[in-house]
Amino acid sequence: MNQKFLYILIFLSFTLCRLSAIDLPVNSSSNMNLSNWAITHEKNFDINPVIQSYDDYIKTKDQNQIEIINLSKYNDVVVSMYQLFDDLDFSSTVIAKSIIKSNINQTIAINYFSYDLDAQIFINDEKVGSELIGENAWIEYKLKKGNNSITVIGKCSGNYDSAFKILIFDEKFSYVDIK
Repeated sequence: MNQKFLYILIFLSFTLCRLSAIDLPVNSSSNMNLSNWAITHEKNFDINPVIQSYDDYIKTKDQNQIEIINLSKYNDVVVSMYQLFDDLDFSSTVIAKSIIKSNINQTIAINYFSYDLDAQIFINDEKVGSELIGENAWIEYKLKKGNNSITVIGKCSGNYDSAFKILIFDEKFSYVDIK
């Protein structure tokens, strides 16, 4: 009897954990604009514990503290933190997480734009780019086939009208210089 009760308790706890888990939004590497994100923010945030386990960190947040945005049906999307959170200030750090799905191993160029947001970008738990990326930065990265996690952790600055946009360019996109 006790063993049966234990199995039921384990099953229920597993089911509840799965139901409360947040599914991270997925972006395709074939789309230029990364527009699907899970975003939260913290005051007086310490970045070090999150880098080792962002997914565990997200699970500790209440669902009402996480904004899931799926804007893939729109072109030229800028993710505006000040529209998602009304209490941004100098102590605010924004944490955005998404998945880039790639059908092949490929090298991509990432173009990161930001306004009033100094950020660090991590892909597959690897820091890419400089410590604090400015308003317009280019980064080269080799995506692996399958799901690649991307995390943007940014400190709000300026007028706290923080916003960012990430574009990716793969081998399908090219630039022609006509002389």
